[in-house]
Amino acid sequence: MLHRSVPIRLWRWWLTLTPLLVVLLITLAGINQGDFRTDSHVYAAVTQGMVVSGDWLHPMLGSAPYHRKPPVAFWMVAPFVKAFGPELWAVRLAMGLYAGVTASAVFVMLRGIIRFRVAMAAALVFALTHEVFRYTHAYSLDLPLALFVVLCAWGVTHAAGVRRGEARSPWWVVLAGVPMGAALMVKPGAALLLVPLLAVWLWTAGRARLIPWLAGLVLVGVALAVPWHLEMIRAYPAGSAQPFLDTYFGAETIQRFQGGDIVVPEPVWYYAQQLGETYWPWLITLVGAIIWMIWRRRPVTGVWAGDALGLLWGLAWIAILSALAGKSMRYLVPAYPALSLLCAGFLVRVIPRGRGRFGRLIPYWIAPVLAVLVALFEVSGVRIHSPPPAYRAEMLAYFDEYGGGSTDDWPALWVSPDQLRTAAHISLERGVYPGLARSEEAPLGAEPQPGDLMLYRMQDPAYPEHLRGGYCIRPGDTLLGHFGLWTVTRLESPWTGRYSRRTDH
Repeated sequence: MLHRSVPIRLWRWWLTLTPLLVVLLITLAGINQGDFRTDSHVYAAVTQGMVVSGDWLHPMLGSAPYHRKPPVAFWMVAPFVKAFGPELWAVRLAMGLYAGVTASAVFVMLRGIIRFRVAMAAALVFALTHEVFRYTHAYSLDLPLALFVVLCAWGVTHAAGVRRGEARSPWWVVLAGVPMGAALMVKPGAALLLVPLLAVWLWTAGRARLIPWLAGLVLVGVALAVPWHLEMIRAYPAGSAQPFLDTYFGAETIQRFQGGDIVVPEPVWYYAQQLGETYWPWLITLVGAIIWMIWRRRPVTGVWAGDALGLLWGLAWIAILSALAGKSMRYLVPAYPALSLLCAGFLVRVIPRGRGRFGRLIPYWIAPVLAVLVALFEVSGVRIHSPPPAYRAEMLAYFDEYGGGSTDDWPALWVSPDQLRTAAHISLERGVYPGLARSEEAPLGAEPQPGDLMLYRMQDPAYPEHLRGGYCIRPGDTLLGHFGLWTVTRLESPWTGRYSRRTDH
């Protein structure tokens, strides 16, 4: 009765927005608990630097250029940082919003290939995937990347017109180059992996005539991404103190494939093992879908084009990433929409029909039920994230007291080269980013003066030596205190341009 009393257009809007609401509601649970971890504090500090400086083309981490990632993801989070400051909850809200939009985009994209119920189930499976909503409580570039990958695939599948029985204008394929260009400006090269997979899918779907148009998609995407890369090459050319190409394509791309100083190689079965540990309960439905397709020789999603898209985009993406030396579960986020498609087919079309009525009602009530559960969670005060380390607050309180209670009166702060990223926490909490003292390791640094303070990675004798940083206190400088992972000293003599190393002693 309720369904009949509400206009169908409102129901369509409600169903389209339901996956977005599901992700946002889960994100709200404990949204301000915990801390910036892994790379989140670095990305937040880079975004904060853009907002404060107004320089949107040259990402900076303190006083050093940040060449590891393009700026589009930072641009996407910048409005939240500008409006609310570099707060943990503001960054997570941005991540939750973009992950939610991705979930709704999955639903709209799949509507052009498979039946409504399977498309909605796929969007909800994606929204309720642990690795997806887990990264909404981080600053993960893979969530914006997944959004643009889905939008790019949407353009191609829309052009294919599988469900309507005939292809649409091939210019939709070329238009998909716009989100491709945005994806290339989030992480270097990762989204291009989708293009050959879509080419094979078009062939299996009987739309081979659209395959040549994928060249237009790539050209548009590359054309949108090239100007920023050329500007960075101009600003930081080969032979300069910090060449752009050496970091961007060397450390961030080549080493991901081959291994290197910043990459710890993982075995080829890493992703299969990790999916076995984290992709629950959906792993049951994913394995069931594959077994059902082989056993029954029928499409689990209802059409072979849907199965092919799920297998190519999902499983082939994982297989290709398994060949890289550097592996991380966050790299799989753009593949989860396809895995969700296979899981949804099994849930909707294979599970006994007696549960069909209950399943049809899920999209209508899941968001209100989640809203109630999240409200109860917040009222209960349950913690899902451990608090920030106490030693950081102690060190900041020490600086406040040292500077007379105001960051304006803080002494000049400097960091050793191995603490440049970690010092981002100080910038987020006090708006002061420590400088990098000039040396052979840091030619872009500046000259500290006697009386300035220097931060080193933990040099506390109470910790085992193998846990301490590679740089240590200069002879003659004054030790002011040990604060967990940080050791603070005061420079008592002019800077010599050389750091002391533990191996020197």
